[in-house]
Amino acid sequence: FQTGFDQPLLHTMYVDKSLKYHGLIQAYSRTNRILNETKSQGNIVVFRNLKNRTDEAITLFSNKEAIEVIIMRPYEDYVSKFNEAFENLLKVTPTTDSVNDLETEDDELNFIKAFRDLMRIKNILTAFSDFNWDDLQMSEQLFEDFKSKYLD
Repeated sequence: FQTGFDQPLLHTMYVDKSLKYHGLIQAYSRTNRILNETKSQGNIVVFRNLKNRTDEAITLFSNKEAIEVIIMRPYEDYVSKFNEAFENLLKVTPTTDSVNDLETEDDELNFIKAFRDLMRIKNILTAFSDFNWDDLQMSEQLFEDFKSKYLD
C-alpha cells in the first residue's frame, strides 16, 4: 500500500510494522481517500505502539495543531456531537413536514446547513465498527426522512 496509488475502497488498514515519518504517512494515507458519501475517512488498526511516531510524522509533514484534526476521537464523542447536531436540526425544523413550510431561502439554507452537519457526523460514525443507531437520539428512519427532504 506504499506504492503511491489511490485506494478509495480501502476502509481499514492493519499495521504490524514499525513505520515512521514519510513511510508512516504514505501507508496511513491509503485509507483516507474519500469515496463520495459512503466513506469520509479510513480506519487504521495498529498492533505496535506508534502513537509518538504518528504524532511526530504529522507534526513534521503538517503541524502540531493538525494532530487533533487528523486523529479521530472516541466513538462516544461523535455520538454526543451527532445528538447535539440533531437537536440543532430540530430547532430549525421540528418535523420532516415542517421542511415544506420553510418560507425564505435563508430558512432553507439553515435547514441545509443543519442537516449537512448531521450527515457529516453520521458518515464518521458509520466508520466505527461499534456504530449502532440505538446509540443515537435520532432513528435511522427519521434520518432517511430528513435526508429525502434535504435531497429535494
